[in-house]
Amino acid sequence: MPRSAKELGQLSLDMVSAADKAGWLALFDNNAIVQDPYGVSELDPQGFGHQGIDAIAAFWDLAIAGNTISGTIQQSFEAGDSCANLMTTRTERSATEILTVSNVTVYRASPEGKLLSLTAYWSFDQVRTL
Repeated sequence: MPRSAKELGQLSLDMVSAADKAGWLALFDNNAIVQDPYGVSELDPQGFGHQGIDAIAAFWDLAIAGNTISGTIQQSFEAGDSCANLMTTRTERSATEILTVSNVTVYRASPEGKLLSLTAYWSFDQVRTL
């Protein structure tokens, strides 16, 4: 049975927390798009997102690799093929640099149970340093 968007969202968080790039990439449809954060940012200067497995893998290398990332989902809202998670993400960039940000991340699943999109709503000015 194909995975739901809610299941894929949890698996995405689990794979990122485990630093499992291959497992994370396997969750995505070949033509998926990642927008984290949504719009123009340091991670996406043009604001078009990272589309396709190669671009998503490059996003991992840019934003995830080398960090210890964990997240806590406070609430999930499922609707159709999508799930919006209200969550807090914690990124340990080093022993002395720990960042947290509250966000809403929306996951959309294909009928085959792959992620079609991951769109995270947050901005760098909301990031708190611990």
